[in-house]
Parts: sequence; structure tokens; C-alpha cells
Amino acid sequence: MSSTFKYVKEKGIYPTSAYPYVGKDMTCQKPTATKWKISSYGGDSKGCNFLLNALAKGPVSVAVDATNFYSYKSGVLNKCGNSPNSGSVVVGVTDTFWLLKESFGKNFGENGYVRIEPGNSCAVC
Repeated sequence: MSSTFKYVKEKGIYPTSAYPYVGKDMTCQKPTATKWKISSYGGDSKGCNFLLNALAKGPVSVAVDATNFYSYKSGVLNKCGNSPNSGSVVVGVTDTFWLLKESFGKNFGENGYVRIEPGNSCAVC
């Protein structure tokens, strides 16, 4: 993830809307949209306290063990592995769960989100 953030900070990236899906083979077109850039990003720090502090500033990308996400429908997931194998974004936390936005689409879980048990569930910290 760090190399991706470095690229976006240095070169920028076009929004998804600049590349609409058209359903046919075409030559790539140069978008007219403005590139998005980020001004900074965090390092590869680990630990739940670091994650909680970072969340106070905004969403945080994390590596997680998403092995059991595929069968998730709703509720607080409390059966996870501990070997990160997917990227996710932590968007919130309460006393009873971490709230993660997944890239599996709105039909996944709770409208594209998964709630996991607080702490280092799914290797989130």
C-alpha cells in the first residue's frame, strides 16, 4: 500500500469517473479530469493504538485476513484468521466493532461494509 500512496502523492491519479465502463475494446483515451493527489500518508506502523490514533484523522487503509469475509452477511464477525491477504479501509470504530469498507461491491455484507470484533480481529492492527 505504501508504494501506491507514494505514487499518488508524487504523480496523482485520475478518479474512477474519468474511465467509465463502456463494454467494448477501445484505445485508451487521455482523461480530461483533474488528477487527485494526496499530501501525505502514514508509514507501516502496527498496533491497535496506532490505528485508533490514525482513525481520529480519517479512514485508514489496512491489510486484513479476509478469508472469512466471503460468507459474511451481517453482524459482528468474530471468526477471522491472522494472515493478512487483502486490503481494506477502516472507516470507524466503536466499543463493539471495527467498521471496514470493502471493495467487494454494495451487495457484499452490510451495503459494502463489514463489522469485525474490536482488537486485532482479522489481523487488522
